[in-house]
Amino acid sequence: MNATSKYVTLWIKIGASATEKKIPFTKVMRTVVDPRFVAREDLADAIADACNELDAQGYDVISIMPTLRGEAKVSGQSAYGYSVTDGALITAKRID
Repeated sequence: MNATSKYVTLWIKIGASATEKKIPFTKVMRTVVDPRFVAREDLADAIADACNELDAQGYDVISIMPTLRGEAKVSGQSAYGYSVTDGALITAKRID
């Protein structure tokens, strides 16, 4: 980020949600990543960190817009698609 710019943008990208699941009939836990969901807490923390950093550098956040990625699945003769939030685009203006 250029400290002399009047407007700046940051792109925050977060990966898929991961949860711990127990393997049936065992005591073993495994991590399951679900690409249909974003890691919401990680995204919220990353946005807060970025906004606090921009504020410390003398910027006011003017917008936070979610970014999406597309997914498509094909099964036999049918197919479907959906979009998943994968991050955010933050725009800020320097305070004069």
